[in-house]
Amino acid sequence: MPALTNATKSDYIRALSNLVEAAPSTSFEAVLARVTSDVTPTVAAAYIDRAATEGTMSLSSLRRLRSALDWAFSEVGVASPSTSAEVQAVWTGVLRKARGESTPQHVTLMAQRVPDLALLLQALELAASAGGEAGQPYAAPRDTLLLIVGAATMMTASELVALTFGDISAADEGVRVRLPEERWVHVDSLPPIPSPLVSYASVRKATLAAGLGTGPDDPVFRATDRWDAPRARAIGKSDVTRIVKRWATASGNDEVDGLGAKWLRLCTRSDSGGRRSS
Repeated sequence: MPALTNATKSDYIRALSNLVEAAPSTSFEAVLARVTSDVTPTVAAAYIDRAATEGTMSLSSLRRLRSALDWAFSEVGVASPSTSAEVQAVWTGVLRKARGESTPQHVTLMAQRVPDLALLLQALELAASAGGEAGQPYAAPRDTLLLIVGAATMMTASELVALTFGDISAADEGVRVRLPEERWVHVDSLPPIPSPLVSYASVRKATLAAGLGTGPDDPVFRATDRWDAPRARAIGKSDVTRIVKRWATASGNDEVDGLGAKWLRLCTRSDSGGRRSS
């Protein structure tokens, strides 16, 4: 990286000081040390997203911050958080908003935005790795896909159980889901939240292995028999409630706060409309 002028370096230090909330009297070296030790991709993505959403930083200021991060981390020979998938996903949204583009709805689930969902899925993954009901080839991916699609789209229980293979399909690193109002949404995720594409592929494979259809009118989320093989009929609304509550309890949070609570309330009451925008 070329040498910086004193003015540019001062601008970078000012931007980085705001990021780590350093006091004005904090030395240049101390600011750099805090940034390179404390600013992870998750921290940087959340900061940029909040600043862009709340309008507290202009696009040029956000660009300066990214350049400052690149410079700071190059000073210690470490990759900058701005090169991470988390920051890149947020930055793409920032640029689209700045250009006023009308783009298809795209929801990328990140653990810091949906912590309750991440905990539910972690509990499900642990149970699956230990065997038992959730470790079988259909229940685990079915529950994972249902939780991810439900959280990303805010569908009601009735809407979720009505999804067919004509309403959901594989997409680039995720799945495309048709909402009831005939809009499509692209859903993907960043680790530690598992990819919905993997869960969708597993659900489809297990469905075909059971001799059941995956045509445009065939249900995605099916009930299971005692051996965890998918059955012909779709799950019911009460099954959605049971799945959500089961993994919320397994995660140690049966009162699921925040986003999870909104989704749980939507899933456990009759269709009342409502949809989360992104």
